[in-house]
Amino acid sequence: MSLVRHRSRRLGTSLFEVLMTLAIVALLAGIAVPRFGRLSDRACVDAAARRLIHELGSIRDRAVMTGTSATVVFELSGGTVEVKGLAGAGTSWASGVFELDVSPYRATFKEVGFPAETVMFDGYGLASDAGKLVLKRGDHERAIRVHRSGVATWD
Repeated sequence: MSLVRHRSRRLGTSLFEVLMTLAIVALLAGIAVPRFGRLSDRACVDAAARRLIHELGSIRDRAVMTGTSATVVFELSGGTVEVKGLAGAGTSWASGVFELDVSPYRATFKEVGFPAETVMFDGYGLASDAGKLVLKRGDHERAIRVHRSGVATWD
């Protein structure tokens, strides 16, 4: 008779076991979620920097192909880049404006190291000034350097 009573007593899990399992899962999620958010910020800033370098190269190439100068204006208060002086802008955005502060990037300029927040590429592809742009999202930053030769690279 004692065998029957002993088997029926241990059929499920106790409330304590369920609560301990949930506590462990919540602790692991509390560690993983902030790290994922930081990785997401870093990936977005890196993607925005790659896109900006690509677009600056396209603007420079278009200036050389057309033999005209192109002016690029960076808006420090946000993440807007405006191209002036090229018909059709010659880039992947048709309006002559590229916004980094909207999805999927959501990055802003922390620093624009050009006089009047502007750089001009002449008909030979040379930049009017060398300078540095710093993109930021969350705690992550990415610096882009535009060399006097007109080539843009990141640090």
